[in-house]
Amino acid sequence: MNIERAGGFTHVIQFGNISMLTGLFCLAGIAWACTRPNKLGWIVWLALGALGGIAGSLFSGSRGGWIGLPLIALVFFRVYHQYFSLRLKTLLPIALVVLAAIIYSLPQFGVQQRVQEAIQNVTLYSQGTSTTSLGARFEMWKGASQLFIEKPFFGWGKEQYKPAMTALAEQGKAHPVVKLFDHPHNELLNNAAKQGVVGILALLFLYFVPLRLFAPGLRAESLTQRSLATAGFLLPVAYIDFGLSQAFFTHNSGVMVYAFWLVVLWGSYRFYSTQK
Repeated sequence: MNIERAGGFTHVIQFGNISMLTGLFCLAGIAWACTRPNKLGWIVWLALGALGGIAGSLFSGSRGGWIGLPLIALVFFRVYHQYFSLRLKTLLPIALVVLAAIIYSLPQFGVQQRVQEAIQNVTLYSQGTSTTSLGARFEMWKGASQLFIEKPFFGWGKEQYKPAMTALAEQGKAHPVVKLFDHPHNELLNNAAKQGVVGILALLFLYFVPLRLFAPGLRAESLTQRSLATAGFLLPVAYIDFGLSQAFFTHNSGVMVYAFWLVVLWGSYRFYSTQK
């Protein structure tokens, strides 16, 4: 089936992953909704938002946003499992597996097609074809790793990255497909190749400082605090997932979404933390 991938008004991968992130925030907000006087209305709206966000990711075909879903599900379980009955803890995993099977089986979502394409890409790469979506990524990852080894401390810089990758291709150390891209479609390798160890440390700082700051709130007695902490914790977790197959911070949308939500969620969390 030749179905165009949903892309909104930005790059299709950015759109799909940001859509997924929005859906996860809505899921995290359901705990807050349970504390409101008109909780049913809030729960319905947030549930619809969650479904819409996740559906946007599925329709975009952005597979990188799906890889981390088991880890994200584990975060939700660890945060809220005490509110689940034994029966719900048993039925929920079964329901999720059934839902995943239904989504995979329905061609309208395009998930089955994208998964089969990924399998085919890996098979073709093992046979020497590097011009597929995953094949090109494998070559870019290999090339970026070589660039990091050559300049491990400060990297090649943004301007010299592409000429350096082109040189690798001309030397036969990477497939010529790497010359088409400005980054290796992996956040960690992008920083490693362009800024070296300094860039790696800066990226880890962006990820792990928010994780550390929000982690105590995952055990808060207040569901409002716990909800905000969960959303704040999921922000870097989701970005780590997205960064496995895309240099998310090289796009304006990636930077703005992370910075905006980090400020809003941390400010809201700190505000409610002082309202004891």
